Amino acid sequence: MHDRSCSFSRHAFAADTVIARSSYGKWRGVADYAFTASHYLYPYQLTQTDPASAVAANTRIKAAGLVNFRLALSEIQLGAHASGEAALWVRNATDKKHVSNQIDFGPAFGNLT
Repeated sequence: MHDRSCSFSRHAFAADTVIARSSYGKWRGVADYAFTASHYLYPYQLTQTDPASAVAANTRIKAAGLVNFRLALSEIQLGAHASGEAALWVRNATDKKHVSNQIDFGPAFGNLT
C-alpha cells in the first residue's frame, strides 16, 4: 500500500528571451513560475487514532507559487579572448510569505511545530 501522506507535486514554467542586442552585448530576460502543491512533511497518521503518535496535519505545508525574474547583459567583451555576463535577479517578485519547512517535535512536546 502506498503512503500518500508525504507525496506531493511540483511544477515549474519558464520563459527566456533575447530582449535586445547592443554594442555592449545581448540583453536577455527570464521569467519563471514554480508551484509546489500542499503536502505533509512526515508520514504520520492522517487522523489521530493513537494519541502517543504524531499527526500529519501538524506538519502540513500549504501550496505556494513563486515568481522570479532575471535580466542579464551577456556576451560582454572583456578583451580579445574573453566575454562575460552581468545579471540582476528578483527572487519571489510578489513577496509571497510562505513556510517551506519546519521542525516537528512530535507528541512528546504536544505536537509543537
